[in-house]
Amino acid sequence: MRIRLNILFICLLFICSEIIFAGNASLFVSDTSLMIGSHAEIKLFIQLPQNYSAQIPNINYPDNVILLKRQIDTTYDAGILKIANRDIITSFVESTYIIPETKIIFTNNSNNNISIETTNPLKILYLNPIVDTNKPSYNFFDSILVKKNTLIYHNNSYLYILFFVFLLLLVAPIMRKYLNKIKTKNNHVKILQILLNDANNHPENQLIISINRVLLNYITDEIGLNKSEINTNNIKMELSNRFEINDLTIFIDIKNKIDFILYNNGQISKDEVILMIKELIRIFGKYTK
Repeated sequence: MRIRLNILFICLLFICSEIIFAGNASLFVSDTSLMIGSHAEIKLFIQLPQNYSAQIPNINYPDNVILLKRQIDTTYDAGILKIANRDIITSFVESTYIIPETKIIFTNNSNNNISIETTNPLKILYLNPIVDTNKPSYNFFDSILVKKNTLIYHNNSYLYILFFVFLLLLVAPIMRKYLNKIKTKNNHVKILQILLNDANNHPENQLIISINRVLLNYITDEIGLNKSEINTNNIKMELSNRFEINDLTIFIDIKNKIDFILYNNGQISKDEVILMIKELIRIFGKYTK
């Protein structure tokens, strides 16, 4: 009788060892709010014991979301197989896209299904760039072309005209770059000031999305990082010689708080949002030349 009980106990242990399975999968996105044409990285991470395998399906992307590149990396660490599936996507249509849930099937050496992991869906917002239509465009050479027929071409006057045009061609790019930099600074501060004045008429999450859009534009325009390089370490490296340590800490804290709210559906009070906008207005005005 005792021998039978021992055999039964061993069989139960074997069955439980097949049921208890330490595998998991998770789905992440590098950014949830982007300008159209920008690249986002969708990361599918899978961990499972070395003696098991996983059936990795293709992620079903919505219409107007374009898959540009796919890369799969596998590593072993202390008997654990780690799989990283990275997709680079983009879209040229303004919309909110839902990346649907993905099912990963884990199997053992006998090709028996052990577990099915379902990742949470992701939400990505693609936006059109902000265009300030209040300022009329101005062609620097219009004033010259208007008076073209009134110029008197006699003696060597055409040489002075050629010299003047040549000088303009040299100076124009420098002036354009300088004016664009001033315009960029004014746009960042102006947009944040509009958000601040109208903050009480919009929900907190909508304000956070707008602040994140301005923050990303500032990082790409002023710091020079592209979308794929934007992370805390790169921002600290680029701003450590420009910002005072206290302002750099505030800037990084605001970026991290916005990322947490967007990626994890976190909550924030209206007072915190208003304080965040005021701090960014102060920092942009102080360090943008």
